[in-house]
Amino acid sequence: HGKIEALRLLVRPDDGELKAHEVEIHASAILPPVTVGGGVPAPTDTAAVMQQLTASLSKTSEETANANQLAREVLELKREKEETSKNRLKKLHGTVTTLIRNAASNDDERP
Repeated sequence: HGKIEALRLLVRPDDGELKAHEVEIHASAILPPVTVGGGVPAPTDTAAVMQQLTASLSKTSEETANANQLAREVLELKREKEETSKNRLKKLHGTVTTLIRNAASNDDERP
């Protein structure tokens, strides 16, 4: 009967063909190619990246301030609306107000 002989696989880290294959797989599958263009700086251009981040943060800060101001205005309008709608009886004559209060109360209580 035939026996299977033991095999050994020796990988040499300095093998040129293996290194080229590693670089190719890494570039195609693991790390998509970085294209420079369309205003996107190269990853090594740290100053340009920092400049973009600073501009983005300042724009975000401005927009947040605008959103906060609009939220304050909406809140103030809601408060004003609540104040005006709280006391609708103020516009009515005193006798009409008394009539409404008496009609709304139970028989055993008088306002």
